[in-house]
Amino acid sequence: MVHSSMLSLYSFLAGDMKYFIDKTPRYTLIAEEIKRTFPNAKIIVLWRHPLAIASSISKTFFKGKWRFDDFLVDFYVGWDRLYSFSQKHADSICSIRYEDLLTTPDLELKKLETFIGFPESSLSAEAELPPLMGRLGDPKRESGGSKVDSSRRAGSGRNDFLQLVSSEMGATILHFAARSAHLDELGYDAPRIHQKRPSFPMACSTALKNTVTTKKR
Repeated sequence: MVHSSMLSLYSFLAGDMKYFIDKTPRYTLIAEEIKRTFPNAKIIVLWRHPLAIASSISKTFFKGKWRFDDFLVDFYVGWDRLYSFSQKHADSICSIRYEDLLTTPDLELKKLETFIGFPESSLSAEAELPPLMGRLGDPKRESGGSKVDSSRRAGSGRNDFLQLVSSEMGATILHFAARSAHLDELGYDAPRIHQKRPSFPMACSTALKNTVTTKKR
């Protein structure tokens, strides 16, 4: 029932297009269910450094304030499930890194062409992106032009987020990286905090201030 219902929805949204892409971050929580429901689907796993993700979320949607209580599930359960899924189905999915897509777009796009079955050179970083419809999505996509910007610094989010990492709350968010080798296997590094952490009451006070300020919107 889910399979047929979703195919009907995708067909309606795709219109005359041959392909339809469904990209939703929290599919990390149900990747196995998606694979079972659509066994013939071309599944692409797009990785990105967790600190860069956290920085992007806070800047894009919350004016620089970190709503940690809203997204902890993504950095714990979501990350672990997606990693396990990608290991289990490594031979039937395509995994790429966001950072590589920015720095070597032609190489990564060629990988996608081969995986999906597109003709050679049918994907290009210079291609015009279609306008987004609806209210959801990245607002920066609408205001930042219609092409992929390969000049962006892939690792800048890590430095932007060091202030949070140096607090007790930041250490809690990064705990998943310290307890596993996932980041190392993907070529990512967790920042080493050399400065002394603030006391726990001070860290909590800062975190609560950021949250309360955001939720007053």
